[in-house]
Amino acid sequence: MKNQWTNKKDYLEKIRTKKLEISMVGLGYVGLPLAIVLASKGFNVKGYDTDKKKVRLLNQGKSYLGGEKWLEDLIEKAKTFHASSEVDKSGNSDFIAITVPTPTYENKKPNYDFIRKAGVYVGKNLRKGSLVCLESTVGPGTTEGLLKNTLESGSKLQAGKDFGLAFSPERIDPAQENHRLYDIPKVVGGLDELSCDLAAEVYNQIVPFAHKVANTKEAELVKLTENVFRDLNIAFVNELAKVCDLMEVNVLNIIKAASTKPFAFMPHYPGLVGGHCLPDDPHFLIDEAKNLGFDFRLPRIAREINDSMSDYVVKKTLDYFARTDKNTKNRKVTILGLTYKENVSDMRNTLVKEITEKIEEKGIRVVAHDPWVGHTDFIENQGRIKSALKGTNVAILYINHDIFSYLTPSFIAKLAPGAAIIDLKNRYNRNDVEQFGLHYEGIGR
Repeated sequence: MKNQWTNKKDYLEKIRTKKLEISMVGLGYVGLPLAIVLASKGFNVKGYDTDKKKVRLLNQGKSYLGGEKWLEDLIEKAKTFHASSEVDKSGNSDFIAITVPTPTYENKKPNYDFIRKAGVYVGKNLRKGSLVCLESTVGPGTTEGLLKNTLESGSKLQAGKDFGLAFSPERIDPAQENHRLYDIPKVVGGLDELSCDLAAEVYNQIVPFAHKVANTKEAELVKLTENVFRDLNIAFVNELAKVCDLMEVNVLNIIKAASTKPFAFMPHYPGLVGGHCLPDDPHFLIDEAKNLGFDFRLPRIAREINDSMSDYVVKKTLDYFARTDKNTKNRKVTILGLTYKENVSDMRNTLVKEITEKIEEKGIRVVAHDPWVGHTDFIENQGRIKSALKGTNVAILYINHDIFSYLTPSFIAKLAPGAAIIDLKNRYNRNDVEQFGLHYEGIGR
C-alpha cells in the first residue's frame, strides 16, 4: 500500500463541512481574491502578507486593489477571513496556498526569492497532514525542486510522506468583470495522486471545475503555455500592423475579416504588452529550456518584438515632429494612461518609462495624465487633464481607461488644436479625428 500523508476521507470531510483551515501566503492580485472567495464560501482563511499597511486595511474590511468592485463588496461579507503579517505562522493550516510574485531580474532570469522566502516561512511550523499548493508562475520543476526542498529543510518533514504538495497556476484577469476568479476553471497537478485529488477538491468549492494533470511539472507548463501562446500571437499582429502601416492598409479590417473563419483562427490585436505576466513568463520557459540545452527561439523572438513596440511609438512621435518641423523649444507630448491595462493602478512592466526617456532625449517635454496613478518618479503625472493637454503637440493614448470616455477628438482639439493623436488602443476613427483639424496615427491603420 502506498504511503498516505493524510487520511483522504477525513480531509474530504473537513472540506465538506468547511472545517478546513486555510492559509494564503501573499495577498496581492492573486492571493487576495482567492482568500476572499474561499472565505465567502464559509472557510476559515488566514491571509498572510509582510505589508502591514495592507493587513491593516484588510482587517478594516477595505481592499487596496483598484478596479475590483466585486472584491470590495465580497470583503465586507467575508467574516471568516483575517489578515496577518506574522507570516512565519502560515504553515499551521490544513491547506496552504502560496501566491507570491515571481518577477525576473534585469537580465530576464527568473527571480525565485519570494518563493524561497515563502517556503521558509511555511516550513517553520508546517504540520503533518497539511497540503501546500503553489500558485505563483514558475519554470517547470520548481514546485518539486526549490519549493519542496525549502519546505522539507525548514520543517524536517518529508513531502509525500508527512505533507502533500501541489501546483495550480493562477488565472487572474484583473479588472475584468466577465473573468472573475470563481468563473474560471483551475488546473491542478500534485506530487502524488492524493495531493492532486485533495487540492482539486478544495478548488472545486469555488470554481466551475478543477482539471487534474499528471504531475506538478505539467501544471507548471500549462501556465507558461497559456501566456506564451498569447505573447506569440500579439507579436505576430504587432509585426502585421507594421507591415499594414507601410501598405496603408487597416490591420483591424484584416483581423475582423479573418475572424469570420469559424475555425483555425483566433483574433488578437496589436498593442504594447505590460503587466506581471506576459513580459516575464515566457522567460521562465526560455530559461528552463536553455538549462536543458534547447534554444527556444520563437518565444524569445516574440519577446523581442513586443518589447520593441516602445521604439515603434517613439518613431511615430519623432517622425511627426520631423514632418511638421515643430522644432521649437516648447515641444510637448502628453501620454494618456500609464498602467499596463485598463481600469487598474498596476504599472508593472509598463513601457511608458522607455517611451518617455527616449522622447525626452530629443529635448521634448513629456507629461502624463492618469487618474488611476498617483506620483511617479519617471514622468510628471498631472492631475488635471486640461493642464496635461494644453499646448501639447502629440497626445499618445497609451491606455483607454473607462474614465477617459470624455476624451473625444473635439475635446482634445479645444485644448490642443492641430495636435497629433497617436492611438495605441485603436480607439478613434481617423475621419472623426481629422475633421477637428487633428492628425491621426494608429497601430497598423
